[in-house]
Amino acid sequence: MKKIAILIICLAIIQTIQAQGKKDIKANKIKSITVWQADAVNSKAEGYKDSYEEFDNEGRSILSIDYRKDGTIQKKETTTYDKSGKKTEENEFDAKDNKNLKRVYQYNSFDKKSGCMEYDANGTLLKKSVFTIDIDGNTTTETVSDAAGILNKKIVEEFDKKGKKISKTETNKNGELKHKETTKYDSFGNKTEETVYDKKDNINIKRVNKFNAYNDKTEESELDASGTLIKKTVYTYNADGEKTTEMVYDGQNKLLKKITYTYNSKKMKESKQTYNGAGTLESGKRYIYEYF
Repeated sequence: MKKIAILIICLAIIQTIQAQGKKDIKANKIKSITVWQADAVNSKAEGYKDSYEEFDNEGRSILSIDYRKDGTIQKKETTTYDKSGKKTEENEFDAKDNKNLKRVYQYNSFDKKSGCMEYDANGTLLKKSVFTIDIDGNTTTETVSDAAGILNKKIVEEFDKKGKKISKTETNKNGELKHKETTKYDSFGNKTEETVYDKKDNINIKRVNKFNAYNDKTEESELDASGTLIKKTVYTYNADGEKTTEMVYDGQNKLLKKITYTYNSKKMKESKQTYNGAGTLESGKRYIYEYF
């Protein structure tokens, strides 16, 4: 009973973040966020540090760490920027894949990303990406080659007149399709339809979104190649436009899980609780903020 009470208390103070983009982080003068995870397993409370992220005073992420349950580091990333705010270097450590990489970014005279060099822990070049930019500043192609300059893959993106990405196509070194996705928008710029294709250019998955009068997404439906519903998520919002619940259903409209959110005085999420279809609390997170 005591352990159940601990879980309830832990989840009651759970904090999570609402669309924590750079503007939100900067506006709230957030220096770091520590995420604690609480899992309900056999009616026992298991609380552990899940992740930590640190920001500079412009709201840019400079350090990100994911932890295992035992407290050891699963993944760590550091990012540096130049005086104008451009990302110049990333260092990534991934214990799961035994990966330790460094990426160095290059820019053209218009301050648009033109290249990326990826190195291993010994400083050996692994691969190089070259980007092509259109007159509107959109990245239209990325060509990835190995250290010897041999083509590995190519990514091509298309944009509409408003700068919205409408397609992304990835091909391998032989020019064969690896991945393709297309996107449609409404007149307000909301993403209404996303379609993912297989290697034979056939529809694999389609996601259809609905929005309310305030441009908040109210429903997301996932359909298979034949148009049959696989999964549906319904969203609700409070008077301030903050998302309060997510209800996830399968193709037969059976409830799979429910996620609830609450918000703090800064209008950022401060609680997230996940329940299964039977209404049993399964997990939650709490985010601890450090401010400048």
